[in-house]
Amino acid sequence: MDAASLKELVCSGALDEIPNAIFDDGYDSIKIYVRGEGMVKDGKTRKAILFVVHQSGRHGPQNGFRLALVQEGVKPEDATEQLRGAVEQETAEFVVVRPN
Repeated sequence: MDAASLKELVCSGALDEIPNAIFDDGYDSIKIYVRGEGMVKDGKTRKAILFVVHQSGRHGPQNGFRLALVQEGVKPEDATEQLRGAVEQETAEFVVVRPN
């Protein structure tokens, strides 16, 4: 998929958009999302999930994004570790998180 099509998909609103925030109370938006959407059982996702990670405070993927595919069998903590980090203004990445 070319970069323009990838950005069109990500900005279409068809995918959930998750900020990469960790709040003072320990709430980690990526980990919580993966746990909920991946229907975690025995500490690992039971299904694959596709979503968009954008920089907290930038209000959406049009300002840079990571398209994340978390495969079945991934620990939410491992997904968070691979998806965490700054999403710069022009970032347009596709990240696949595979089980260890």
